[in-house]
Amino acid sequence: MAGERFRTELGEAWLDDENGIVRFAYFAGGVCDLEGAKRILAVEERASGGKRLPILIDVRLPVTIDQEARAFFARIKSFSAFAFLMDSPVSAMMTKIFAAVHEKELVPTKLFNSEREAIDWLQGFSE
Repeated sequence: MAGERFRTELGEAWLDDENGIVRFAYFAGGVCDLEGAKRILAVEERASGGKRLPILIDVRLPVTIDQEARAFFARIKSFSAFAFLMDSPVSAMMTKIFAAVHEKELVPTKLFNSEREAIDWLQGFSE
């Protein structure tokens, strides 16, 4: 499964074997609702091969995620840690607010502007 990409209309997921993580990158301009969130989780889990791995979620391209989808994502326990790669202050603010509201339901979660720093942090959660 390494290198194989699993796509939805909103983005794609793949196993980054070299770093021991799953990656998901949103496509620009997507609007993610609850059904889209479920499709994203399905491709992320498929990329993981059923293992509980850390995941790097790239949200540097503009994307809209509605409230139902955010609530769904907050309950996901399929991954050992979440790193969000972003470069927009608005995205970072929204993700911080979201993480604070759903703090009790989240696995370790952190925001990054540097891909290398995100990967280094995630590798501490590999099983």
